[in-house]
Amino acid sequence: QNLVCVVDPSTMQIIQALDKHKGYVVKVKWARENYHHDLASPYTLRLASGDHNGKIIVWDVTQASVKSEFSDGSRPVAEMEWLRTQDASRDLLAVLHPPYNLIVWNADTGTKLWKKSYTDVLQGFSFDPFDPCRLAFIGQDCIIFVEDFSPSKTPSSNGKKYYISAPAASTSISSSSSNEKLSDKKGGKTTISRRVSNILVGESTKRASDEEHVTLNECLQLVYHQACRHHLILLYAREILILDLDINQTVGIIPIERTGSPFVQVIPVRQRDVIMCLHENGGVTVRVRRRTNQVLATPSLEQVGTFGSSEDSPTHTFLDVSYDLRCQSDPLRVTKNNKVVGMTIDPVGEMQVVLVMNDSRILLWELKTVDYECNMSGSSLPVLSPLYTPGATPPIQPLEELALHGESLPLTTSKIH
Repeated sequence: QNLVCVVDPSTMQIIQALDKHKGYVVKVKWARENYHHDLASPYTLRLASGDHNGKIIVWDVTQASVKSEFSDGSRPVAEMEWLRTQDASRDLLAVLHPPYNLIVWNADTGTKLWKKSYTDVLQGFSFDPFDPCRLAFIGQDCIIFVEDFSPSKTPSSNGKKYYISAPAASTSISSSSSNEKLSDKKGGKTTISRRVSNILVGESTKRASDEEHVTLNECLQLVYHQACRHHLILLYAREILILDLDINQTVGIIPIERTGSPFVQVIPVRQRDVIMCLHENGGVTVRVRRRTNQVLATPSLEQVGTFGSSEDSPTHTFLDVSYDLRCQSDPLRVTKNNKVVGMTIDPVGEMQVVLVMNDSRILLWELKTVDYECNMSGSSLPVLSPLYTPGATPPIQPLEELALHGESLPLTTSKIH
């Protein structure tokens, strides 16, 4: 587990094997090569990898050589992210060393630019794709928002702590204030309207007695939505929460199907409002945002995306964000010694999904649209959300259906340079 293998997805052959790590590798990140380059200043195919011993190595993959290596003592690496401001800082790498430290490195020289130590235990972070100055940390019992991130200087504060809170059934929902503290409400016979009414509020020294609180230990992943501003996604084993940071409110919940396998990982894509989910059984589901979202303020009629009875209708206005399950792959035969390690997608077309198994197998899935004509008998067909790249001209008459096509491809070895 201390080898970094680079695989050509078109042939499923290993083209490089990088073997300078002593500890087992926990994170790998490709550098974004979208800055200006020419013959005098060419770009190189760079990859950053971090191991359990805290060592970070930046590779020139083409030459299979080490460009730089650095570490912050022996603290392990929990998360890494190349900074998005490529024109100004294409060599900068943000690394989280648990439990408290965030460090920004110059990955070209291995120089530590700054180090920030927080007071809470940090488990992961995510940058806002629409604002490079904002990032969110997930802690043991809270979410920490930093709004003054800069590559050139250390953030001045420890950020703002936020919790997820669901007031009790007898308490009406009030606007967010500094006197409330929030935590994710789990369980019970809570209606969906009350679940969606969770709010984000700031840190407080006193907890309200009429609120239920549960820590974020069960949260598996925190990530910003790549296609919607101010939206943050929290992944749990049985549901996905979508938070709107502009109004400090949970605007959507994606529950798992009753017989579905628990969530493991979620990837929101950038070019369309689609969420790809990896499940414990190795299956991949694709969920597309429903076009008929409603702004709810009063008891609604029987419509798509609204609540059908006055009992379930919320007493205040919010936007119900819903995602429809559009397609899914077949589950894998998962055993104790054969599990899914992770999932990634093609960053260019976002139509190919790759799964990595712990027995060294790689599975490649491709998302395709299957067009079909409208039924001439007059029977109604469901109105599906579009899944076309922005700028493309969708067909007018045919409707589209999604399907995941793929097969288990053995990982074969070719010449290693």
